[in-house]
Order: sequence, then C-alpha cells, then structure tokens
Amino acid sequence: MSKLLVRHALKLALAFGLSAGPAAASSAQSPQQADAPQTSAPHQTVLPGNPTAVVLSNRDTNRIVCVAGQIGGYRFSEEKGAIVDGSGNEAFIKFQIERFGEDQKYVNIRSEFYFQCAGVTYTLLSAPGDIAAQTVYLVPGSGQDEKANRMTFKALSEEERAVTMTLSILKDDIPVSFTTKPSAEPYNQHVLKRVDVRLVKEVAAVGTGYSAREYLLRARSDVALAERDFLKPFFGASIYAVTLDRLNLKAGEVGRVVFVYRGEPS
Repeated sequence: MSKLLVRHALKLALAFGLSAGPAAASSAQSPQQADAPQTSAPHQTVLPGNPTAVVLSNRDTNRIVCVAGQIGGYRFSEEKGAIVDGSGNEAFIKFQIERFGEDQKYVNIRSEFYFQCAGVTYTLLSAPGDIAAQTVYLVPGSGQDEKANRMTFKALSEEERAVTMTLSILKDDIPVSFTTKPSAEPYNQHVLKRVDVRLVKEVAAVGTGYSAREYLLRARSDVALAERDFLKPFFGASIYAVTLDRLNLKAGEVGRVVFVYRGEPS
C-alpha cells in the first residue's frame, strides 16, 4: 500500500466534511465522550416475510429505505390519514394533522403499509405516536445482503468505496447490509509511542471483499500523528486506506482511526 492511497483517502474524507489536523483540537471529545457509545438518528429495521410492528411519528415525516434496491410500489389505507410518496429506493410517510381552530388532532390509529422492495413484499404495522421522525430500513434476508452491497459498490471507484466505509463508521451510519462486530478489547499500550490503542468494531461489506476496523487512540502526552505511524503488522497486512479524525492529540484526548482493507485484514 502506498502513502498516496492513504493520503488520498484522508483528503476524500475531508472533502466530505470530516475534521482533521490542528483545527480539530477545539472540538475534541473528552476520553469519556469518545469511549461512550455513539448515537444516531432514530431508526428501525424490517425483514421480509412476517408483518412487523413499527412505531412512526404522527407529527413529522418518516423515511422508508429499501436497502437492496428500488421500491417498486406500495399500498396503504388513505382513509386512515396517511400520505405516502417516494421514488428510487426511498419513500416517505406523513400522517395528516386535523386542525380545529387552534386545536390539532393527530392520527393515533394503527395503519398497515405494504412496500415492494427489490421484488420482495414488506408489511409494516404502524402505531403512530408523538415521537421524532423515524427511518425504517427494509432489510434484505441474509442471502440478499451480498447483492445489496455489490450493487452499492458497483458504481463506485476503489477510493470511493474506501471513503464510503470510512464515513459510515465515523458518522455512525453503517448500512444495515454490512456486518458489525463490536469489540471489548482493552487499550494496548505497546503499539504506538505516546498513544494507547483500542479496537472498537470490525465492519464487513459482505460480498465485496472490503472490510474495516475502527480504533480509539488515547494520547498519553501531546502527540502529532502521521499516517505512516499506522502501517504496522498489528493493524493488518491488507490495509488499503487509513483515515484519522484528527492529526494532533493533547494528553488525555481520544481520537479515532479507521482502516479499510481489501481482502482479509489478518
């Protein structure tokens, strides 16, 4: 692996809005914050086959995502106060709000939604409630995960595939067709000088040959990091790209690094 690929992946990630380098120090997380589980927007997953109960917002617009392909159509009962619209691999559900002067009445009766996603029917049994907008992923069965990932990666260059995996991890928005394996390993003090290293998770885009690992980096003293510091056997033999969320850490600060691999990371 050349330094060019490593730096190119970092520059692409920066182009997508990630912070790195000295400017990131002002927004650095504390070790407690960085070690805490990351949170994302409310979302639910639905598998094909049996009807699945989901809770949707009766105030905001809810998003339905077909992971394995395009939404071919949908059916629902308009008389229950729902509006559905969409195209491509997304659809949106909004429940109508009745207004009586200054008063408002929100839908709270159960509705059934039937979505055709990549040729497969998904049945959602919705109980609308006073919650934030939801994202519902129509997840393929295990045999469809590989197809979904190959379709996603087919249109991307090798560098774009690396950036896609990197951003999904750093933004905590990992596609549901990827497999994720959390790690409870303790910090290792013997890999890098002045920095403790801890594996957080391993992610694989099954069916594509691409995988990734995320590590936390806890500084024992002020340190400036460089991509070449991570080209070590400890991190694997088939590294394709390395992305740091920042290049400088002060003593006690915790940063993140993501490795993308082609083939088995070993």
